[in-house]
Amino acid sequence: MHHAVVQTCYNLLDLCERSRAVMNGSLPVADALAGVTLHFAAALYDDDWIACDAEGSCSGFHVRLMDILAQRAGFEYEVTGIPSAEIDDWT
Repeated sequence: MHHAVVQTCYNLLDLCERSRAVMNGSLPVADALAGVTLHFAAALYDDDWIACDAEGSCSGFHVRLMDILAQRAGFEYEVTGIPSAEIDDWT
């Protein structure tokens, strides 16, 4: 668990550096996420929006949308699906 927190913090710092570069004009906004791997957690409450199988393969509207964005912006992404029944606090 600790490793995931450290990795997330590292990625946040990396994105902050990229954000500053976009803001100061040294990095075009179109390239801001190029080469980055983004990590998402998704509540699995409606299979039309997002569904993930036991092997971690996901499908649905949100996945199709992320596929298009990733292709256009040059990033990769990973989704961790969390069954909505396991979420006891949405805040």
